[in-house]
Amino acid sequence: MCVSQCQPRYVKIRDTGNCLACPFDCYTCDNLTKCLTCNNSADFRIYNPTSKRCVPLDGYYENNVTIAALCPTNCSLCQSLTFCLNCSKGYLGPNQLCGDCPERYFSNNVTKICIRCPYDCYTCDGNNKCLSCGASDFRTLTGSRCVANQGYYDDGVNAMSVKCSPTCFACNSSNTCTQCYQSSFLDLSSQCVQNCGVRFFINTTILKCQSCPYDCYTCDSSGLLCSTCNFTTDFRTINLTSMRCVPSDGFYESSITVSAPCPTCCATCTSSTQCTSCKTSCYLNLNFSCLTSCPNRFFKDNSTWRCVSCPYDCLTCDANRSCLTCSTDDYRTLVGNRCIPVLGYYENSAQIAAQCSAICSNCTTFTYCNLCTNGFLLRDDNRCYSTCLSSSYSDNATLSCKACPSTCALCQNSTYCTVCTIGNYLRLDNMCVSTCP
Repeated sequence: MCVSQCQPRYVKIRDTGNCLACPFDCYTCDNLTKCLTCNNSADFRIYNPTSKRCVPLDGYYENNVTIAALCPTNCSLCQSLTFCLNCSKGYLGPNQLCGDCPERYFSNNVTKICIRCPYDCYTCDGNNKCLSCGASDFRTLTGSRCVANQGYYDDGVNAMSVKCSPTCFACNSSNTCTQCYQSSFLDLSSQCVQNCGVRFFINTTILKCQSCPYDCYTCDSSGLLCSTCNFTTDFRTINLTSMRCVPSDGFYESSITVSAPCPTCCATCTSSTQCTSCKTSCYLNLNFSCLTSCPNRFFKDNSTWRCVSCPYDCLTCDANRSCLTCSTDDYRTLVGNRCIPVLGYYENSAQIAAQCSAICSNCTTFTYCNLCTNGFLLRDDNRCYSTCLSSSYSDNATLSCKACPSTCALCQNSTYCTVCTIGNYLRLDNMCVSTCP
């Protein structure tokens, strides 16, 4: 049928003259994409000049059909039948519907939104402070918080506090007791136990298990004195005077539960390097170590089981302190039962013999020479010189200076004068006499 104009909700196409349907939201339109007018009363839509479409009125939502859908009760703006955005009455709840706020929510009169209370509150104010607590939450209002009742703990998440272990009077987690019933005691792992066990004592004042002193296997109620010691694992025995567990023989105090073992060969000791006595067939050295044999310069004293120093000159010696061997490094050699200095060295009462002067091959002290080296002569002062005094002559056989005969002022040997003293005369046989023949 040909018409001069199209009925509402249709638009006339110029090229064909046909009437085609407008978009579903338009009452009238000027083309197939833009509305001209909307039907407020029938379609519950209003014109939007920006989009040039008919959008739902407040209290309605877009459902992609001509008549906009009604929002849920008390909704002034919504996205669907189950999702309100604003409320005309009541408060927007956690289920995105409008009405009274449910339990554990605060009604915000400014935003008209239900605000979740802190997990521990049953009701609260706008400052997140509890006003009341849930009867089945096992909580009590204390100040502005709902705290867990005795025998329960707060897990920091759930409204209902959690019941403690049956042995706990109070706790702060499922496996951490803070207080026990009077028949139980709090141990170091925060568990309530009937018996504290070894190495602990019961503090009846605070109902807690407390550690005994480190050396005790069990201790008295004061926690100061040992009752028993553990020889098998701690290597300790009771001292009846101090009532403490002291290290057994062969062990020393290390200030921890288990005594430390003494060094090998030690019968008793005070540290890992200090023996105080030795086992059988071992000897205590001067550095407080126990040895199966004594080192050089010491001999075994079988009466005291100690290493005793040899005389200074010996490298090794016997129990009579007689030298058995000498050290070449000491410049000594064995003569009888003593180590005497070798040639060129002298006795100085020290381990290493002292060296004579460089021009002396045998001496008693550094300044008392007995024999000079080649090229030097021993004078009467027991010192070595390159020449003799004028009243003496050089004896090359003994490398010493010998006095000329008393009548000689100069001589070549004991029988050959070259100059006589005053009052004496040189004979033809080179001897000096008081009168000539």
